[in-house]
Amino acid sequence: MRARADDGAAAQTPDESPAPPASAQVNEPTTEADAAPAPAKPAPAPAKPAPPPVPDVLPPEPDSVNPKRKARATIAWIAAGTAVVGLGGGGVFGLVARSSLSDSNTFCSSHNVCTGRGIQLRDQASSEATVATISSVVGLGALVTSAVLFLTLPSKNDNQAMSSHFAVTANRGAFGLSALAHF
Repeated sequence: MRARADDGAAAQTPDESPAPPASAQVNEPTTEADAAPAPAKPAPAPAKPAPPPVPDVLPPEPDSVNPKRKARATIAWIAAGTAVVGLGGGGVFGLVARSSLSDSNTFCSSHNVCTGRGIQLRDQASSEATVATISSVVGLGALVTSAVLFLTLPSKNDNQAMSSHFAVTANRGAFGLSALAHF
């Protein structure tokens, strides 16, 4: 039990020993666990990187993109795909026609006299060669169309009118191709 004296100091009662002043107290470790230093606080997490700066010029809204450009680009891609299919098909059918013609040679003499099987293989080779030619011409035309459409696309944000004119001329002994484009 403690009682306070008038000067603010704690008075001693008979059953208590005097308490040493706070500055004189020394906490001596009693076990090895108490003697170990306190674990270090974990390092603070690194700061998150700042978000990238927002550009001053924002991309155009989808509605502001030239609709003619989008339509022409779509047609150009379709033409490019047609070109790939046409030229690929022409090449494949050309190789198949050549193979059929080579197979027919075993059934034909050097004077071009053929058995029934030889005639059948040569007719087949001729049909395959015709398909190869048509496919290649369509593919080549689609390739030229695709190239012209891609090269004459209006700019992405240009809403001005664009015109282009292409002409093919053929005369006796002369052939010509002309192109005029206004951007």
